[in-house]
Amino acid sequence: MGLSITALADDYAVAPQVTPADLPGLAAQGFRTLINHRPDGEGGAAQPRHEELAKAASKAGMQSFYIPVVPHAMQPADVVRLERALANAPRPVLAFCATGQRATAAWQAWQVRQQTGDD
Repeated sequence: MGLSITALADDYAVAPQVTPADLPGLAAQGFRTLINHRPDGEGGAAQPRHEELAKAASKAGMQSFYIPVVPHAMQPADVVRLERALANAPRPVLAFCATGQRATAAWQAWQVRQQTGDD
């Protein structure tokens, strides 16, 4: 069974945990940027560290950004970092965390910021 990907916009999707082995297939699906919202070590030793994911993404021709969001504690600075990453990130984008919920919440907060200019 493949990775469960949910499109939030034509050029932005979210997923649960991504592994280095997933990156070639994601690039083949057209994704050009990977955003990791999961703090390193959150899932223990089984969770790939961002450095491993970044190397695999680069090898697959994708850019990657590490914007960790602590569960239930997203900060305005997290949304600003997402905004900065997305300013020049190649599209489409795949953002992920453990389940996809934080990645979705970060995107939603970014959308509000785009509409209101609020932090």
